[in-house]
Amino acid sequence: MTEAMRALDGSMTVVLMIAGALLLLSLAVRGISARYAHRPLSWRAIVWSAAIVGWAAAVAYITLVAGTTTSTGSRPIELVPGAGIVQLLTDSVSVEVPLVQLGGNAMLFAPLGVLLALRHSTSVARCIGWAALISVAIEAAQFAFALGRVASVDDVLVNTIGAVAGFALVRVIQYVMSASHTRLSERR
Repeated sequence: MTEAMRALDGSMTVVLMIAGALLLLSLAVRGISARYAHRPLSWRAIVWSAAIVGWAAAVAYITLVAGTTTSTGSRPIELVPGAGIVQLLTDSVSVEVPLVQLGGNAMLFAPLGVLLALRHSTSVARCIGWAALISVAIEAAQFAFALGRVASVDDVLVNTIGAVAGFALVRVIQYVMSASHTRLSERR
């Protein structure tokens, strides 16, 4: 498997091919389930599937391919929650480093929270579950493929917080829009 990651060597083509295959698979599954439910596949479901697959491809590229030229063979891992964050905050020369590191991880998963919130049947608990599961898979891949990146519990926590923040943002906007729509309806 390490050889497969070396073969990628930063190739976005492979990531785009995988994203396309995932999109086709997602649409096929959605189409089959819609067919059994005797309703057509909506354009919203197609757009949502494309967005989630695009997000997954971008995250896979950023976390597993970008910045790695070859496998270093090292497998750094941090299993103590908060230890890496404390070290980052105390050992950084400037405030920009932790801001970019932590903010970047949170922003990387915020679109997942936004997309999950746009599905009306998704709860915040499911958002947390999906974000944590995907983040753990990424950290496990970084460790397994010996990419030289640190597999960290802190990344899982910050990624999950980012997804919840995106989820909460959409829910707040939906609530405000619903409340203002209700007030406008009452005035008429």
